[in-house]
Amino acid sequence: MKHIFIITFMLVLYLTGFGQDQKIDGFSTPGGQPEISWTTTIYDMGDVEYNVPSVAEFELKNTGSVPLIITKVVASCGCTATEYPKEPVAPGATSVIRATFDAKSKGAFSKTVTVFTNTPEGRSVLTLKGKVS
Repeated sequence: MKHIFIITFMLVLYLTGFGQDQKIDGFSTPGGQPEISWTTTIYDMGDVEYNVPSVAEFELKNTGSVPLIITKVVASCGCTATEYPKEPVAPGATSVIRATFDAKSKGAFSKTVTVFTNTPEGRSVLTLKGKVS
């Protein structure tokens, strides 16, 4: 009987922890969560000149109730460099992810940039596309 009481007590203690602050990707988000709203997730660069870097800008807005933290941004290939804010994006604030594509071969292209954040989804995928002439 004593063991049943202890197990029940431990279970109740464990379950009360679910009502506490939420942790997403190691970041605490008390009282809410960040959310991303993108103006676009696909950037059509059109015709791009061979061997000439072209820049795409993806604007985002934190529509959540706590700061948005971008933990890293990863391009799908070495031909694309990225820049992103290292500081948290406040609720209601906007920011920009820049992707610079350096065309090293001719023809149509489609490249992705993955943005890792502290949102419930954990990541967003952005796409650059166009044609190198």
